[in-house]
Amino acid sequence: MLARLARRGGGAAARPRHFSDDRIARATRGQVAMRQFGYDPLSGASMHAPHVAVIGAGFVGVNTALALLQRNIASRVTLTDVDEEKCLGEVLDLEDAGTPGSIAVATPEAAGQADVVVITAGRGPRPRGAPRQNV
Repeated sequence: MLARLARRGGGAAARPRHFSDDRIARATRGQVAMRQFGYDPLSGASMHAPHVAVIGAGFVGVNTALALLQRNIASRVTLTDVDEEKCLGEVLDLEDAGTPGSIAVATPEAAGQADVVVITAGRGPRPRGAPRQNV
C-alpha cells in the first residue's frame, strides 16, 4: 500500500482513491451542522444530543432511526407513521437492538416539537393489482 502511495506522489494524491475531497467536505458540513445542536461528532462529547423525529416507519425511516441511535447522534428518536401498529412494531424491534438512547412512538404533534425532523415517508402502497404506470 505504501509503495502505491509513494508512486502517486505526496499530498492529496497520497490519499487512497476511495476518499474524494467532495466526500470529505460533505462529511465536514454534516459535522458542523451537528455542532449547532451541541454535539461534537469528532470528540463524541455532547452537551445536549438532539431529539430527532423520523416521519415514516418504512425501510428508510427505520434504518435512519437505527443509524442515529447506533452512532450516538441522537439521545432520543421518535418514529411516526400513519400505520400505528407497524410503527409500534418497528419501535419494539429497535428497542431490542441494544443501542444507546431511547426510541419511542410519537404523534405528529409531538414529532413537531423535536430538535430535528427527518421526513422519510413515501407515497404509500399502490392499490392491489394496479399497473405501475397508473400510479
